[in-house]
Amino acid sequence: MRALPRRPGFTLIELLVVIAIIALLIGLLLPSLGAAKLSGKATVCLANTRAIGMASQYYAHDNKTLVIRGDTPLWYDVYLPYMNERAGNLTSYKQVKAYRCPNFPNPAQTIQFVINGWHFDGPFDTLGSPINTPTKMEVFERPSKTAYITENDDGAWRPIITDLSSGDLKRQDIWNVGHLPTSTDTSDDHGRRISPNRHFDGCNVVFVDGHATFMKARQMTVDTWRDRWH
Repeated sequence: MRALPRRPGFTLIELLVVIAIIALLIGLLLPSLGAAKLSGKATVCLANTRAIGMASQYYAHDNKTLVIRGDTPLWYDVYLPYMNERAGNLTSYKQVKAYRCPNFPNPAQTIQFVINGWHFDGPFDTLGSPINTPTKMEVFERPSKTAYITENDDGAWRPIITDLSSGDLKRQDIWNVGHLPTSTDTSDDHGRRISPNRHFDGCNVVFVDGHATFMKARQMTVDTWRDRWH
């Protein structure tokens, strides 16, 4: 019988070239896939931020245009009924998905946002002072430009909140320049409270009028939180 001709196979060099090409393609694709994953998480977080913004608007509508400020009462407890939960009746906040961000590095932290508790006497007041009582929506002279709730930083100096009895429940508000995302202060009370890089180089913010968007850390200043301009 006549032997069939043998088909030429790959040489070692050719196999190495193919492997190198595959490795190169993987190296090119992985950053894109990673960026897409981060972008997806940022989008989910933005949706959660918008849900909180809607809750604040519903609360204001039901309470003579009052807006929660600071930590009295606790905003994340007051807004529970607008998250399909019962206020003051949770042993854990874990079931409230809108209070969480998929990009937050510590899953034990269930309250991953902080609220505007900063009052100013006017446009020339650069320090401001804490405010811990609900105020009328009309107090905010530029509601579409004034930050209301944004993303909590994850530093070791920040309290971990899992339920109504855990962590420092009264440190989830913004009222000091040291709390801004560009701050390098990591002290217990005046240290940074807003994440500088939750999503790339900034975080999601809901404004007093209820709309939410992404904001770069370097764009956020004292004026971003100012309630009075006159």
